Amino acid sequence: MQKRHNAFTLLEVLLSITFITVVFTAITGLILMTLQVNRKNVRSLQATYLAQEGVEVMRYIRDSNWLQNYSWDEGEKQWGTNYGLEDSEESAEFYIIETGEADAYWELTTVSSQDESAGEVVLENGQTFIRSILVERVPDEVDENIDREDAFKVTAIVMWEDRGRDNEVRISTILTNWQ
Repeated sequence: MQKRHNAFTLLEVLLSITFITVVFTAITGLILMTLQVNRKNVRSLQATYLAQEGVEVMRYIRDSNWLQNYSWDEGEKQWGTNYGLEDSEESAEFYIIETGEADAYWELTTVSSQDESAGEVVLENGQTFIRSILVERVPDEVDENIDREDAFKVTAIVMWEDRGRDNEVRISTILTNWQ
C-alpha cells in the first residue's frame, strides 16, 4: 500500500500564485477603467449642463430685451456686444461672462475682442471649461415657416481638456422674435 502525501508541491503553489496574480491584475484594470470612464462621463455631463445654461442665457437675454423695450436681438447697453448679425455676417461667436451685477447678470463679448480666459468656467472641483455661443443665420434647410430675418440659430459650445484630449459638447436651438 502506498502512502498519500497531502502536501502541495512547489509546482502547485506557483500555479496558484500565478492564477491569483492574473485575477487581481484583471480586477485592478477593470476598476481603473471604470473610474476613468466615470470621470469622463462626469465631465461630459458637466459640459452638457454648461452648454444648456448658455442656451438658457440667450433665451433670457432675448426675453429681457422684449420686457425692457429693446429689440429682441439687441440690448448692447445692458448685455454687452449686440448679438444680432449685420447684413453681411453669417455668424458671430461670443463668450458669456457672469458679472453677478443686478443690472445685467450676464454679459456677451465677442470672441475676437477677448482672449480665451473670458470664456472660462471653473467648477468647484477645479475643472476648467471654455464656453462660447455661436449665433448664426438660420440655414435654409430648417423649417420653411421660420422668418429668417427674425430668427437666429444659437449654439452653445463647451470645450475642455481631459488627459491631453480635447473634448467638446454643442447644443443648438433657434431663437425667434416671439412678440
